[in-house]
Amino acid sequence: MMDRETVVFIAKIVCAIIGIILLFTVVIPKWQEIDAAFNSNIRSFIAMMFDTGSSFKKSGSRQDNTYLITDFNQAKNNFIAQFLKTKTPEEIDKTINLGKGILSMEPGKIELIRYVAFLYYIKKDYVKALENYEEVLKNYPKNKRVFKKLKGPDSRSVKRALAELAAVYYEQGDRANMLDYYKQYLRASQREDFFLDSAQGIDEQTARYGIFTAIAGEGYLSYQKAIEQLEALAREYPEDDIFYMLGLYNFDLVNLFAQDDFKLIEKNFYDAGIYFYKVLDKSDDFRKQTIISNLEKLDKIKARYEKEKAKSLKK
Repeated sequence: MMDRETVVFIAKIVCAIIGIILLFTVVIPKWQEIDAAFNSNIRSFIAMMFDTGSSFKKSGSRQDNTYLITDFNQAKNNFIAQFLKTKTPEEIDKTINLGKGILSMEPGKIELIRYVAFLYYIKKDYVKALENYEEVLKNYPKNKRVFKKLKGPDSRSVKRALAELAAVYYEQGDRANMLDYYKQYLRASQREDFFLDSAQGIDEQTARYGIFTAIAGEGYLSYQKAIEQLEALAREYPEDDIFYMLGLYNFDLVNLFAQDDFKLIEKNFYDAGIYFYKVLDKSDDFRKQTIISNLEKLDKIKARYEKEKAKSLKK
């Protein structure tokens, strides 16, 4: 008979053999099946998450970008509308803050920077005005501001910035820089042959007339500044061309703002008529027809205002 130790040894061998058989016939295949399924599911899950994440990023990016673009464009348009109708010192401060807020969303917008610079100029904060105008021009050195070289969506803002800089330097008493920037404005705005012809005869009077006729045309404040400076010029040089432009700019203000608040521009209404009549008989046929047409429009605007005023009094 086998002793106890031999029996135990044989039993261990048998158990080991059975365990090995079970391992290779049942456990390993089953584990491989579970592992394969697990790995497949994990891979599918990761792939799904990756694809969903990528899709979300792409879709979210488009939506966010569209939202931001729409939001910025709406804010920009609101700011420009506010800029055009800004009148009082309180409104100027609010419009500057609005513009600075929009520029914090998307810096480097030349058009908006110039609007902010102009408002600082109107405030007589010439330091901040110059800082902002320098920002407008920093990517447009002089060799890019000559004749036909100044192109692109920002070209109009750059040209106006040059004229407005000339105005800033004029009001600071810096005649040299005033003339320099006015000539830069002409160089950026005219053909070379025109500039070479006109630049020879530019003196302070000519520059002042050119500068302040150049800055008009962009909202209430631009017209009022042009009128203010041209009236000062007319007191020194009472010329018909200046009186005619004063008539036009006062008329433009009435035409633009009479429906909003006739009382606001009532002085402009009467001044437009005074300046137009002052030069009517001295004008050539074309200018005379323009004056007569504008005087007729002024009468219609006044009649409409009187009619609306009478209606409001009856209520």
